[in-house]
Amino acid sequence: MGGREAAGKILALDPDARLIVASGYSHDAAMSRHREHGFRAAVSKPFDLDELGLAVQTALEKE
Repeated sequence: MGGREAAGKILALDPDARLIVASGYSHDAAMSRHREHGFRAAVSKPFDLDELGLAVQTALEKE
């Protein structure tokens, strides 16, 4: 199961889930249009702790 499919299943159970996509493929649609796929933030691999922290902060922000 890929990230987009997993996100769909998680969001079906909890539409308010705060998901972050992480990928090494920058051209992946889930990365370039992450909000369209249910993710609140995206980080490109490899990422450091600061980048992950910013993604978590973004994912937790109210819309």
